[in-house]
Amino acid sequence: MIQMNPFDQAWSLLKAPYDVTTEDGYRLEPLEGTLYSGGDISDTPKYYTPSVDRALEYALYGSATGDMPMRETSPAIRILQDPGYNEEGLPAGSLIADSKLRNSYMLDPNKPMEGELMSDDELRARIAMLGADATIGDSTGFFHSEQDRKRHIEGALQRLRDKKGGRLDLTDSEKRIGGVSTGRHDELDAMDFDDINSGWDFLEDWEQDWLLANRFDELPMWVQEAYS
Repeated sequence: MIQMNPFDQAWSLLKAPYDVTTEDGYRLEPLEGTLYSGGDISDTPKYYTPSVDRALEYALYGSATGDMPMRETSPAIRILQDPGYNEEGLPAGSLIADSKLRNSYMLDPNKPMEGELMSDDELRARIAMLGADATIGDSTGFFHSEQDRKRHIEGALQRLRDKKGGRLDLTDSEKRIGGVSTGRHDELDAMDFDDINSGWDFLEDWEQDWLLANRFDELPMWVQEAYS
């Protein structure tokens, strides 16, 4: 075990990194600091980012890209504090880097951590500072006008007070539209041959349609023959 004097131990708890690996298990540079996840109050957070501004835009607008409706969230940001070192003197936190988005991380399912909700007062203050900006190209608000975003934020503030979201999910027909990207689209894009072969009948209709339209040549031969 690594021995530390009280000062070094206190400092390390402030600066302790997360272990970071790729989805394939390759080790990357460790990460330090606080992480944030933005979404609806009812969401189970899946992705975290070191950028509170990025998390705020996800919380307000959603993360689907393309000409899609903005999510009618009761906005919420969950904060994941640096967990420090474990008893062996190693980083207690473990993250998996998202292969599609820079500075986006998933929690290691073998080392779950619980984030804390940002207070409503702080969230309102950050929304006020943001205004109607949407500078992040992978938030849904980026694809809408400033006027539309302003009206949307007014509704989001009311939903924040009510703690009740509105329309949160895309319809199946919207998910089929070319150029639209959500977390589930990324999962379909990364799905390997064996998972497609064994799980085809369990996929939703829109998911099958997306795979047929975007990965036809990679699909099992029996699927290609059935839809030729």
